[in-house]
Amino acid sequence: MNKTLIVATSEFSTLVRTKAFVLTLILMPVLMAASIGLSRAARDATDTNTRRFAYIDRSGVIAPALEAAAAARNADANESGQPRYEPVAVDPAGKSDDQLKLELSDRVRSKEIYAFVEIPAGIVDPDQPEEVRYYSNAPSYQALPQWLRTTIGAVVISHRFQAASVDPRIVERLTRPTPVNTLGLLRRDASGEVKPPEKVDQ
Repeated sequence: MNKTLIVATSEFSTLVRTKAFVLTLILMPVLMAASIGLSRAARDATDTNTRRFAYIDRSGVIAPALEAAAAARNADANESGQPRYEPVAVDPAGKSDDQLKLELSDRVRSKEIYAFVEIPAGIVDPDQPEEVRYYSNAPSYQALPQWLRTTIGAVVISHRFQAASVDPRIVERLTRPTPVNTLGLLRRDASGEVKPPEKVDQ
């Protein structure tokens, strides 16, 4: 019995000194985190449940564009396998800030809505920018807040350009990114002819 224990202890001591064992211990948390991240990403990519969210537009200028962007996105959401986004306007009149947000939080908890968004009054002011606040009890789902970030950001920039008498179409044209294509190498075939490179898919 003692000999067996001694042999087992010796083999274990030898094992824990190997680089493979140490690397496994170090990489295991990383691999687990990556696995969880991929699982969440796959779930988000295949989740087609409608996302009904409320929004409070204190600026008075974001709502029309937000509604139009959602309608345009929903037009082909089913064909592209994406969830529909249904914005619901909320009138804050007659309620305190905390009372209104508490009521909306309860609506999220009861699954009446998926989330709610608070758009501040001074969002288009470039000198005193304010943040948009997105409230949800599903923080791992990033598709909706990312869409809101992109959509609201585009509207804000457009309003700022208009206020500064700058045509956003000119800015878009002048700041259009220059593409960089990845190609293979040129080669010469058996006949001596130079063959052009092939474009590499990315």
